[in-house]
Amino acid sequence: MSILKSMPVESIAVKSTRILHALTLGLVVSMTSPCIRASVPIVDPVMVEDFALPRQDPGGWTRLTPSVDSRLIYVDAQSGDDATGLFYSPAATAIGTDPVRPQGDIRPFKTLDAAHLAAREGMPDWILLKGGGIWLDQSLNVKSGRSPAERAVVTVWGVGPRPEIRSGRSRGLSTVSVSNLIILGIRFWAHTRDKDGPYFTGYEGSVGFGLSPRTNRPVRDILIEDCYFRSYLSNSVQSLDPQLPIQRFVMRRSIVSGNYGTTGQGHSQGLWHKNSVKYPLAGVLLEGNFFDHNGWRIQARNDGTGALDGQATIFNHNTYFSDTRGVIFKGNIFARASSINNKWTGNDGPGSTLGIVLDDNLYIEGEIGISIGGNEPGARRFEQVVVKNNVFTHIGRTRPTNRTLSWGMEIKDWFSGRIEGNLVVNQMEPALQNTYGLSISAGNESTTTPGGIEDVIVARNTFANLMTSKPIVSLDGHGDVSGVAYADNIVHRIGSSPLISYSGKNYLFAGRNAFTVDAPLGGSYSISGRTLGFMAWKESAGDHNAAAGQYRFNDDSRTILAYALSHGIASDFDGLIAALHAQSKSNWNPELSAPRINAWLRSGFRLTNLHTLQGSQPLHAKP
Repeated sequence: MSILKSMPVESIAVKSTRILHALTLGLVVSMTSPCIRASVPIVDPVMVEDFALPRQDPGGWTRLTPSVDSRLIYVDAQSGDDATGLFYSPAATAIGTDPVRPQGDIRPFKTLDAAHLAAREGMPDWILLKGGGIWLDQSLNVKSGRSPAERAVVTVWGVGPRPEIRSGRSRGLSTVSVSNLIILGIRFWAHTRDKDGPYFTGYEGSVGFGLSPRTNRPVRDILIEDCYFRSYLSNSVQSLDPQLPIQRFVMRRSIVSGNYGTTGQGHSQGLWHKNSVKYPLAGVLLEGNFFDHNGWRIQARNDGTGALDGQATIFNHNTYFSDTRGVIFKGNIFARASSINNKWTGNDGPGSTLGIVLDDNLYIEGEIGISIGGNEPGARRFEQVVVKNNVFTHIGRTRPTNRTLSWGMEIKDWFSGRIEGNLVVNQMEPALQNTYGLSISAGNESTTTPGGIEDVIVARNTFANLMTSKPIVSLDGHGDVSGVAYADNIVHRIGSSPLISYSGKNYLFAGRNAFTVDAPLGGSYSISGRTLGFMAWKESAGDHNAAAGQYRFNDDSRTILAYALSHGIASDFDGLIAALHAQSKSNWNPELSAPRINAWLRSGFRLTNLHTLQGSQPLHAKP
């Protein structure tokens, strides 16, 4: 399937009944004037199928099959010998039917460098590391495969835990530009800079991987699966050359944790990505990974701008993506970021970021769940963005940078998108008064280059168990705002601040929005700085079918810890994190996947008494 197709547009202004009809049918249309240039994406602008993944087994793991002319290069850190090591054909008698379980005696190499020398550039050769082996103070060097269907492979053979490359102060993966590659089942560890481990000697170090194309050496068709990257400065996949974009980089079911920096100059991320290209393509897919505690080692002792000793800073995140094309985050767990779990910027003007899908991810702690926009002035920099079915919980609880932030979704300067079916819950820390579930604005970083937001649907989201001195939902109409609809959302607040604030222009309210509190007939609303009651809100905002009153959810006691307890995973939060870190192909618990956890949490936050809330009479107008 091709991606990022031109979406249909509506040639006339669309009234509220038309929007509601579109939402009910699961279709979204444009809501603006005839001069519109884009519309809300009806389907996801980029699909997993666009990344040409190899075949998978019933458990969702990649199936590896060598080509007839592949070299099988075995490496054993303990009993291998570079002087006598041999490579094998898949048809060799000693190999048998499964290369990762050779049936006869083989003669492995000992070092990674010797294995690399035996591999050929542009061929589907395999380097197989012995399970449980440890390669000390070495880096992995790799070569490109022949094609997306015949890739070079680095994987594990035999039994035992992931082979471990203890790269110390050096890179984990030393290759910079490579294509047609699979790395499966390897642990990369900057062991000498991990203060939680027994081998710490100092802060000096490098990246786990830093991929970037070179002349005639693109970075494309790379799959990293079931790998672990620990305690590096950062990881990156970036291209600054529009003629050599990153294409089809995929990371699946892997763990990236404990990255940190020690200066304020080179910021530290779990994964940094920039793709300088002006045409659509499938860029990056992150699926089923666990990104945890990246960008920091310890809580900030200052204002959150200095990284001495690995302090958390406002510049460091689990992922930081800039100027991207065709990116999917699907079913990942992002936890305990230094600041933002997913940060997105578009610095090259309108349309600089095209085609983002964030689907069914779980966000735990950190200061901010996702931030898409900001940094640079300018309108409509983010086109065809879909944020759907994600869960945000306990955001801000541990205050990495000492700020009192707990922000779920921050949205600025979009030029078409959907925010649909997300759940933001469980911020009940009195110290975190700078809390909101959703903030939408036109940016306004510059008075000379005003921001803008256009063609965005906000539908069927739930915000619950949130304590704050600010509105749970903030809809800012300053700047250039048009065609933004807010429909069928649920907002629940603990405390006395407004449930929602609205600048009083350029938003369309549709469906049956529900506003609920923990006391009968409580709640307040803000329009252009004026605090209103519910009936005045309906009239002034045009939210005519809204309902309000005392809430009743299925089970609002559901938390991430309650999930761990109820599923026999762990008895405390640290135990849950440890269980997530223990995930691997050989030790896989599907109950620890984001989709399973998210479904359980979502099922507890469904309103059971919407029909009894004030203002819940039948719709005034039906499509």
